[in-house]
Amino acid sequence: MRGSRPCLLALLALLSMGCRYGEVVRVVDGEDVSSRFIPPAAYAAYAQGALAEADGDDALAREYYRQASSVDSEGVLIWTRLAAVSCRLDEHEDAKRAFAQAAAVDEAFQPIYHERARCELRRGRFAQALKDSERAVDLDPSRDASLALLLESAEGASVDVNAEAWRREARVTGVSLAAKERVGAETISDRVD
Repeated sequence: MRGSRPCLLALLALLSMGCRYGEVVRVVDGEDVSSRFIPPAAYAAYAQGALAEADGDDALAREYYRQASSVDSEGVLIWTRLAAVSCRLDEHEDAKRAFAQAAAVDEAFQPIYHERARCELRRGRFAQALKDSERAVDLDPSRDASLALLLESAEGASVDVNAEAWRREARVTGVSLAAKERVGAETISDRVD
């Protein structure tokens, strides 16, 4: 029995390595990506929130996202989703705090600005929506929904978007046709010139 003790300790040490907080490796789009450990309770609460949100139950989604954020305060996507549903529930101060928390975790996370632009558009605050949608497009010009949001924000703010920058992004990303279809039959140059 005494000889098995070192083996048991070695086994426990190996098993506990997978249970510690720190970096883990996930496979994303077939690539190994190192990232931080996320507690299973945060995953579970986030998943329930996403399901509730998909079912159109923003109040329930908000509660699950709050639960997830209490377990994982570094979850930028958790904070972003919490902000988005809070906005749709017209809880604008809660949305503002959640967007700020998301940006504090990762200020270059594109969905923060996309969702905040959607929130500002919903409130009729076109100038702020334009600013946020421009940042969203800067961070990921290939996302058609953000490009369409930029045009909608510019139209609401009665502001001409920098047409040359728009054309450059459209050429680089190849999304101009898809974006045009999403915002209507007009050509992009008709919208921004």
